[in-house]
Amino acid sequence: MTSSNSPGTGAGRSSSAARHSGQVSRRPSRFLLGIAAVYGVAALVVLVSWSLFGDAWWLQPLNLTMIWWPLPAFALALVAIGMRQWRALAWLLVPILGWTWIYATAWVPPTNVDVAAPADLRVVAWNMFVGTPDASHVTEMVDRVDPDVVLLMEVFPARQEELETELEDRLPYTAAVQSEGVGGVMVASRYPIADVREVPSVEGARSSLVAIVDVDGTHLQVVPVHLRSPCLECGDSLTQRLSLEGSTRAAEMAAVLGALEPGMPTIVGGDLNSNERSLPYRELTGAGFDDAQRSVGQGPGFTWPAGGGRMPFPMVRIDWLLSRGLEPVAAWVEPAGPSDHHPVVATFTFQEAS
Repeated sequence: MTSSNSPGTGAGRSSSAARHSGQVSRRPSRFLLGIAAVYGVAALVVLVSWSLFGDAWWLQPLNLTMIWWPLPAFALALVAIGMRQWRALAWLLVPILGWTWIYATAWVPPTNVDVAAPADLRVVAWNMFVGTPDASHVTEMVDRVDPDVVLLMEVFPARQEELETELEDRLPYTAAVQSEGVGGVMVASRYPIADVREVPSVEGARSSLVAIVDVDGTHLQVVPVHLRSPCLECGDSLTQRLSLEGSTRAAEMAAVLGALEPGMPTIVGGDLNSNERSLPYRELTGAGFDDAQRSVGQGPGFTWPAGGGRMPFPMVRIDWLLSRGLEPVAAWVEPAGPSDHHPVVATFTFQEAS
């Protein structure tokens, strides 16, 4: 009796072991599918919400870091392909395609511009950082880059006087306006400044100005901008703080646009504490401004934090140069030195009147 039951018992054990092995093998695939589904749904929600709500306070951290948080999806997609988990791969394509749509072209060399072509104007925008001991890093940058116009942020009165003295031979024409707490903004130009207009003040915002620069008979508006920074002590909660910061930056940019003469060539640049999905950026591009880094630069153009910042390398792009009525020729990012921001540089030519 025992002998006749042995083959059946062995077969039953083999069948049970096979089922157990199949269950174990399915666990990693289910785990991967679960992660991919959550990842894909979250990315889809963010992309749709950005399209519908723009720079809402609850989207600001995700908008600012979008170049980073979709990247793990690329590695997970390779795992899904290796495991032949096509449903997981389908979910992972949401963050992958979103990232590709927004950022992939940043690494493609511009093909519609001659970056070696002569330019009419070279402009620098830089948050020089209030924590530096002096302004020598600015004068060194001017010696190295040889700009025609420099837009500076975090310029306290004493630093303004130092810069006006040090740059007198190279950029003799200056204009500045001060704000409480973090210093002011300043324009230093090789060309004469024909007029200066202050941008109308906005509650809780920093002051700015419109400088009319006479470039060999052509008038150019330049606007140094330092939009409201993150404020840890503002508001009673994180939601109030983010909402206040976002609405203030939008109001600051609206005031800048309202202070401009529509038909005059214009450059707006500086530390905007925002990225390409923010409302200030979209207000500028919607008003006909062209982002020099995206048009003729290459790479992500990260500017912060650097040098004086807390991170060893920059991770986001919050410093811009945008133009209207000019053609960007080239754009790049310079070393930060002791500042916590990298300076952004662009060259332009004036568009011929039609």
